[in-house]
Amino acid sequence: MEAKATESGTLEQREKMMAFFKVMDLADGHMRTSALTAATKLDVASAFQPGQRCTIEELAKKTNCNQQYLYRLLRALTSIGFFKEVETGVFEHTPMSEALMSSHMRDIVMMSGLRSMVEPFYDLSETVKNGKINEAKVFEGHPTYWDSLRTRPEEEAIFSRAMTSFTVTCAPQLVQMADYNQFETVCDLGGSQGILLSEILKQSPKVKVGLNFDLPSVINQNKNNQALIKTRDPRFQEVEGSFFTKVPEADCYTLKNILHDWDNKAVIEILKTVSKSMKPTSKVYVYDFLMAEKSTPENSFISWLDIKMMALLNGLERSLDDWKTVSNGCGLKVEKVIPSPMPHAPTLVIFGK
Repeated sequence: MEAKATESGTLEQREKMMAFFKVMDLADGHMRTSALTAATKLDVASAFQPGQRCTIEELAKKTNCNQQYLYRLLRALTSIGFFKEVETGVFEHTPMSEALMSSHMRDIVMMSGLRSMVEPFYDLSETVKNGKINEAKVFEGHPTYWDSLRTRPEEEAIFSRAMTSFTVTCAPQLVQMADYNQFETVCDLGGSQGILLSEILKQSPKVKVGLNFDLPSVINQNKNNQALIKTRDPRFQEVEGSFFTKVPEADCYTLKNILHDWDNKAVIEILKTVSKSMKPTSKVYVYDFLMAEKSTPENSFISWLDIKMMALLNGLERSLDDWKTVSNGCGLKVEKVIPSPMPHAPTLVIFGK
């Protein structure tokens, strides 16, 4: 009996010790972000091709890094699936490290390491306690996060590239989720560089006019971007304004990953503005991540994205019930919900009058 009790006690101690170190490991999660950002900034992944093996000596020369420190960085990254050390000091690609060879993926990783993305999390406990962020502190005295970001041009450029990269990657599949050929005029609200709208026009020859609607500062940048202008469909038009005041009349309005930036009060205000310009048959197509009733390992990406929205913007990822609450407040009806065919991609929520 004593032996069994001792064995049981030892097992319990081991489990407690494992839990202790697991918590320590999770608490140091910021180091993973920093290490991944560093490897991305150094562009280690592009230093050798998939299927090849590369020594740390070669990698250090190609990336102009200290050999010992680079080895320590890569050794740590192998523990979370980036690169594989096939023998001491010799590395090959994994699917995750190979993904870092894409400029789109690099942009998104670099955005995650921005100061403006990281620092608001230092005050997360106060945000949770108060039910809102300290806007004066997070926005650094500016009216919104976006105004604050504009004061740091280098970070703003990285953020803009990351958002563009995400849209470029998923736009073809998002457009295929709906039939846009039924509409004559499509207006993308908060359309930025017009990537989603361009894809809609590409896949929908029956659409007569595409309106890319965004703030004057964004539209002016687009009009001065000659490389962008050369790619425009003849049906593409730029329209400046604010969706808090007035939007153009259209048969279909799209909002991709826009409304999750705002709390319910602001979203209701935005949709009320849209509703005023809608025809009786107009639709609003909202592409946003749909929060499940329960968080699971499969949908944890959305749960953590929701925390990011909370910490940065007072925004949130919404469940179907949340969207129904919004619809009740703005006078529109949720007509249909179309799940994304891709994992970790936005769901399409369709609103009508």
